[in-house]
Amino acid sequence: MTDGFVLDASLALTWSAAELRGIYAEDVLRLLESQKAHVPCHWRLEVTNLVLRAQDAGSLSAAEAASFLSLLNTAPIDVDDAASKEWILTVRALASRLQATSYEAAYIELCQRLALPLATEDTRLRNLARSANVDVLAA
Repeated sequence: MTDGFVLDASLALTWSAAELRGIYAEDVLRLLESQKAHVPCHWRLEVTNLVLRAQDAGSLSAAEAASFLSLLNTAPIDVDDAASKEWILTVRALASRLQATSYEAAYIELCQRLALPLATEDTRLRNLARSANVDVLAA
């Protein structure tokens, strides 16, 4: 078993601006002082897309985006490199069974494989995780 937790990109995005950050997000951010976050192989692309969408919507300035991405580059976040042919089949099967997207299934598969809880505020992802017997991090 690995120490830490699996971090959802949408939760991480709330760290980009104080007005987006709730108590749960603050607690998870503080956990990074003592624990490592683990993320699926697509995570950096997902975060980049979320940042671009937030900037386009005007809810994130260029300065906030740069500061946020700098924070992520220095945080103890381990990007999983399991994107093999076998892994893709596993994620596809899990997504099909859960009626989830491949992105959601990738988070759940990583939680299962590393035996770690999921840190997310996304209600759908929380429910999918629980239906797959994955713990959701209680901060």
